[in-house]
Amino acid sequence: MFRIFRKVREKLLRKGAIAAYLKYAIGEVVLIIMGIFLALQLNNWNEERKQGEEAQRYMKALRSEYRSNLQNLEEIMEINTRNLQSARELLNYMGPDPKDISDEKLSALYFGVMAWEVEFRPGSGVLNEVINAGKLSIFDHEELKALLSSWDGEVLKVRFQEEEHGATRMEFIEILKNSGFSFRKSVYDNFKDHFGFDQTDFSTNNKKILQIQTVENSLVSFIVTGELLHQNYYMDIHEKTLRILDILDRELSS
Repeated sequence: MFRIFRKVREKLLRKGAIAAYLKYAIGEVVLIIMGIFLALQLNNWNEERKQGEEAQRYMKALRSEYRSNLQNLEEIMEINTRNLQSARELLNYMGPDPKDISDEKLSALYFGVMAWEVEFRPGSGVLNEVINAGKLSIFDHEELKALLSSWDGEVLKVRFQEEEHGATRMEFIEILKNSGFSFRKSVYDNFKDHFGFDQTDFSTNNKKILQIQTVENSLVSFIVTGELLHQNYYMDIHEKTLRILDILDRELSS
């Protein structure tokens, strides 16, 4: 094509048609600029298409990851709720003149407080890939980008509160150990010989723990930190997880 343009220019110059030559040269420049512009537009469109497809792939992977995280979180929240229910019920039996309660019921409540720790450990493989590769910018939704970029900080806040709550659980267990509490009796009352041992031969009375104020104080700390964990941390990150999933669903369906 450029060879043809050159021949046309040479022909015009030989004829001495300077004005026609200038018009032609200007037209040629305009055509070249338009060609470059169209090529750039086509390239930009192609890049936008690739970026859009990449964004779709990442959003689908993120949706799968956050659905799994939501299920994990709700299971942990349920465990925490059950733990607190056992702790509150146990607290109602405590005092200098405790209410009557069977050994089996008491062991079930003790075990309900002691047995299950709560730890929300969400999957973050896709999110880490997105952030580490600098891919957050490919998403158009500004709120989604803000939620994803702040996710690690939200999880860290939850983890700090879980550690504080876990410390009160371990303190409660330690106080029971130092107060003559029979863990063997508590486990046997809950599971019988499931773990391969029978009832203890020691003379034990786990009900006396109900009259020890340090046990009560530790139990109160467990309830307070557990409730704060639920209300101020689990509920907050649960809401953010639902919001992320809602945005992803709408973006993927649009």
